[in-house]
Amino acid sequence: MSSPTFNYRFRRLLGFVTGDTAPLPQGAELEAMQSDPSPPQTAVVDEPLNQTPEAGGDDFDRLLKEGRIRTLFQPIVSLSDGSILGYEALSRGPIGTRLESADALFSTAAERGVAAQLERICRFRAIANASGIPPGCYLFLNISPRVFEERNEALSRDVVDQNRLAQDRIVLEITEKQAIDDFDLFKRTLQHYNRQGFKVAIDDAGAGHNSLRAVTEVRPHFIKLDIALVRDIDRDRAKNALVSAIIIFARRIDAKVLAEGIETVEELATLIEIGVEYGQGFLLARPSSVFAEPKPEIAAFIRERASASRTAPMPKRTTVSAVTRRAPALSPSAYTMEVMEIFDRNPDLDSVVLTDAGVPLGLVSRTKLYERLSHQFGYSIYAKRPVRLVMDDAYLAVDINDSIDDVARKVVHRRRSEMYDEIVVLENGAYAGVVSVRDLLHTMTEFQASVSRYSNPLTGLPGRMLVQQEIERRATSTVPFALLHVDINHLRHYNERFGFGRGDEIINVLAETLAASAKALDGAHSLVGHLGGVNFILLCSEAKAELIADAVIRDFERKVAALHVSRELPLIDVGNGARSDGQVTLTVVGLRSSRTPLPSYAAVASNVSRYKRAARTLHTSSFVLDGNLLRPNELIPRRIG
Repeated sequence: MSSPTFNYRFRRLLGFVTGDTAPLPQGAELEAMQSDPSPPQTAVVDEPLNQTPEAGGDDFDRLLKEGRIRTLFQPIVSLSDGSILGYEALSRGPIGTRLESADALFSTAAERGVAAQLERICRFRAIANASGIPPGCYLFLNISPRVFEERNEALSRDVVDQNRLAQDRIVLEITEKQAIDDFDLFKRTLQHYNRQGFKVAIDDAGAGHNSLRAVTEVRPHFIKLDIALVRDIDRDRAKNALVSAIIIFARRIDAKVLAEGIETVEELATLIEIGVEYGQGFLLARPSSVFAEPKPEIAAFIRERASASRTAPMPKRTTVSAVTRRAPALSPSAYTMEVMEIFDRNPDLDSVVLTDAGVPLGLVSRTKLYERLSHQFGYSIYAKRPVRLVMDDAYLAVDINDSIDDVARKVVHRRRSEMYDEIVVLENGAYAGVVSVRDLLHTMTEFQASVSRYSNPLTGLPGRMLVQQEIERRATSTVPFALLHVDINHLRHYNERFGFGRGDEIINVLAETLAASAKALDGAHSLVGHLGGVNFILLCSEAKAELIADAVIRDFERKVAALHVSRELPLIDVGNGARSDGQVTLTVVGLRSSRTPLPSYAAVASNVSRYKRAARTLHTSSFVLDGNLLRPNELIPRRIG
């Protein structure tokens, strides 16, 4: 890794990438990137390990007893700058045997009733082999729901400590789409591991009820998209819309979205464009026995595409004209049989509009027409009669310049039986086309995903894009400024104690407090941004930084006091031997440009990370300004970090 852990994570959070728009590679360049999936020259793929034929035959017990399981590592890459977030540990059987693949290995274990034993061996071996993982990287470790029946044994602290791999660098990746028999036990056990410092990832998001329930109730640190959603996402609008919606939700709960199974440049470009933070797949790098990095040309492509995406202008409000398409228009005197013939020739057509002199009079829906004709004598009654007898004259009509939001509000207020009927679009009162509800929702989701890059969906404050632009603008100015990085401590423990709804209240209280304090003390010179989750940034005049920080901490503690209910509940283990009553505190790290040069986000990150780690150990709200601890109050400020 070329930069400290917090540095590169903070840069990814803020989108610290610049550059001009680069088109997708074409021709020989594209062919070279996709036809050579091999890892870098430094990696050795599938290194043999004590290979013997019988290991893949009937002697499965011997395979387990000797622990002859290979561990491969596949990198998880930032889709903003091509850096490495971590590695997923993958277990394989001996090379050249029938147990070489993961599917064969684990299916054989399941048949013999030793799946739990195999999983434990794979898990411990993966941790042991990961002792040389690059500094700052996470180890993604696959576990199944059965682990939660063996909580004390599944992830022994002795194994982790022995291999010098800290718990906060391990991500427990919940795998398998099998049912979780006891969901309450599942949640309690994850919270148990979380309090020990482990991170949590939910795999196969979007694949079924279990993964979606886990995402909504567990609030994981990472959400791994099911590979079926990633495959051909560049050509499938429905997948694109679903992933965009997952991204919006993930930002609300402070989770990161990770796409696995990326195999084509087009998939990679689409995932970057819609805002997926991390990626994994053969296109980036294959699993290897060493800690490989993505191919240089792929890393360069990620940086170029991410830069183009982040420097694009903020999206403007979309009108319904963007999704309007022309549907056939007939006279109301036409026969019903003519409409049926049009539907037969155009299987993707949902509606026909009936007009008179260009003015729409009614709508004929394919579904409703065939439903009516399916009734007894329906066909013989209507087929050779004017279609106006079966048209719907209570259709929804909108103007071509109406926004998609306004049209969506009108749609949801229709009767349930009309909810999915197509919408007629007018231009100067004349028929202009129709809009399907599906296209309307897809466009809204895309727009919201784009907007969320500029504003946080929970608080409505400017997001990382606008904050990045403003810091860069102020850094090039000759006017000194200050930056306050504000972080909520122990919110996850507060959520466990009081619920996620109350946790959202805490975040909104801080947002309102920051905005009010900045406006009252610094007016137009201030800007409050919400980077996501519990992280905020406030830009202000240098002279006002200390006053604003003090006001924010004081007002926040006063406002959230009412949200801290009964103190008689048992304390929560927050790791490192510390106990918490569930109350939240603030860490405010201030930097003044005249004291600490802030030419870029890299400079901001390297200073904030150092001071924040030290301040958070105080277990109370704290304020550090240019490395000096000013709160808790001390007679003489002391240097930290």
